Amino acid sequence: MIKMRNKIKGWSGGGWTFSIRDVMEIIGADKADVPNAFMDKLDLPLDEICHDKLRKDIAGNILLFDVFPRKGNRIRFENYSKQGNIFIVSSDEYYSENGDRIPTIVVKNAYDAYCALGKYIKKSFPMPTIGITGSVGKTTTSMLLELVFAEKYNVYSGGPGGKNYNVPVEMVYQMIKRYSSQYNVHLQECGGGRSNLVKEAAELLDVDAFGITKISKTHHIDKYKDTDDLIADKTSFDRIHKSSAFGVVNADDEVLADYPFSCPIITYGIDNKEADYIGGNIRQNGEFLEFDILHGGDRHRFSINIVGKHNVYNALMAYALAKQFGISDEQIQIGFSKYRSGRIRQNICKVAGRILYIDCFNVCSDSIKACVDTLREITPGDGGRRIAVLGGENALGTTSYDVNFKTGTELSDSDIDHFVFFGPKEPTTLERLNYYGNGKALYDGASTVLPNEKIQWIDDLKKLATFLSNESKIGDVILFKGIYRLPMFAAIDMAFGTNYLIYNVNFKGKNVKDEHYFGSYYQEIDGINLIKPLVKELHLPDTISGKSVVRIGKNVFKGKTNLELVTIGNKCKTIGEGCFRDCTNIRKIVIPKSLVYIEKEAFSGCEKIETINLESIKHISEKAFENCRSLDKIYLSDQCGTIEKDAFIGCPNLTVYAPANSYAQKYALENHIDFVET
Repeated sequence: MIKMRNKIKGWSGGGWTFSIRDVMEIIGADKADVPNAFMDKLDLPLDEICHDKLRKDIAGNILLFDVFPRKGNRIRFENYSKQGNIFIVSSDEYYSENGDRIPTIVVKNAYDAYCALGKYIKKSFPMPTIGITGSVGKTTTSMLLELVFAEKYNVYSGGPGGKNYNVPVEMVYQMIKRYSSQYNVHLQECGGGRSNLVKEAAELLDVDAFGITKISKTHHIDKYKDTDDLIADKTSFDRIHKSSAFGVVNADDEVLADYPFSCPIITYGIDNKEADYIGGNIRQNGEFLEFDILHGGDRHRFSINIVGKHNVYNALMAYALAKQFGISDEQIQIGFSKYRSGRIRQNICKVAGRILYIDCFNVCSDSIKACVDTLREITPGDGGRRIAVLGGENALGTTSYDVNFKTGTELSDSDIDHFVFFGPKEPTTLERLNYYGNGKALYDGASTVLPNEKIQWIDDLKKLATFLSNESKIGDVILFKGIYRLPMFAAIDMAFGTNYLIYNVNFKGKNVKDEHYFGSYYQEIDGINLIKPLVKELHLPDTISGKSVVRIGKNVFKGKTNLELVTIGNKCKTIGEGCFRDCTNIRKIVIPKSLVYIEKEAFSGCEKIETINLESIKHISEKAFENCRSLDKIYLSDQCGTIEKDAFIGCPNLTVYAPANSYAQKYALENHIDFVET
């Protein structure tokens, strides 16, 4: 290990382990600047190195870059300093509340120093590096690239598992954690949320190739000086790269088509027939997007489990880059076939008999229109409608109203039955509109071109949930498009009992408990996810600390064989995954009228349940009642619109009681379950 560390400072052979001395040498800082308080730690291995915020709420040998001067956190950081943690900062004016100087290592620019550490790590294991940026489509493109390149290479991705670590400080943190000799290609998405952000990423990465998906002149304009500054940042890879680098760009984008690139450029497009790679014969076949790619007189057919013809652009970039790195068409299709959309990103799912098209991560004018076009191609169920729930574009600065208004005027009700426009509560501020999106301006623009009876404005998540619950019907197709910060998917949870919000890492619940139960309260759904009982209670509560218990969480009562009678609280909408799994002695469950959603394997193995009334239920998930061997009667209503695969597998004596011509009757007949009309 010591010999390897002499070769590559900080590298232990299995990971990065730096000392303060290592870091000081790498960032070019003078050892004399180290306070006496840290001298005895100079050569100790650091437990953590991070920028701007603490990644662990623990004491230890932790190095933090530039955590100050957050006024509200001063006491917290003072306490961390007392616990022995170490700070590298850009100023020496850090004092405790009592006026004592807090020991710090002062450098000219702590942000640049942190990036210097990343550059060192990257140069220690040189590998071909591809940077991906743009205004729209870069995350999907990066995910496709990772899957395709993995068919030939060991890929280091800056955003593993669909995570979005796309700014320099996050890139460096991930390098410290994961960069190693096992990888032979580095793929990196690069976000552009402020002036020079892509430029700083380009300086860190020193790429061999880059891709630019599309450049919007307005998206994130609030963080740039002007349009020229935005374009200059998004094209930074053309100026900062290895000497042999090349770029792949979208020839259908007006900004990129006219841009004077200095690098060799490969182009792709759909409309521009002069592009090097051309997409054609595009067809949405259910959940699969099928298309041809034409190049050099050859034509190849591909398919991806994704919706939206605009995603052909993402596939074209992935294909063009893959071919430059020697990946075969067969490998590319295998990679494409492994793509799966995220829960709130380009996700098509069936919930309570409705088809939901959820694309609620980022939003811009082009993506709004692309999603509405995709909605037109999704076939509703019998008697169903197409409904678009739209939030406005954010990060537009003073152009927020005008840009969204214009986007609204470009919407058409062709094949769309109803539009719901959603945004922050009125009155609001420009700051909030730049954060959450200006849905009201989108509505105002749409009201000039769409019939009044087809549009409505909602500024409250509970009201949106009420609309979904009361006014949408089985068979409807509903698009949700907006920024994740204004979480439309929380309204889905409130209406149908799903769990899009509580399992989203961007939203944190607040711990609540009483003498009987412990849970997590989420303001967005104004409800508690029950996590565990503190005593052996059979009657589940309506509230904890005055807050409604709206769901019982995953595996809460799993394997509790002492339970015989369970009464669900009257506010509860959801029974979580595996909640009562293998509670083998439960004989009776009292279900409230509020309950609408039962998750996967919720009652699996409850072998003594004989009868259960689920007349309020709208959705029953996969294997929900698996191996409930005594279950002989289940009561459903015409509200139930979805029963997933094998929901009642291993229930040999089951009879479903439900209204004639209901979905429940159809399901029973298709799955050879006895049926009795109610």
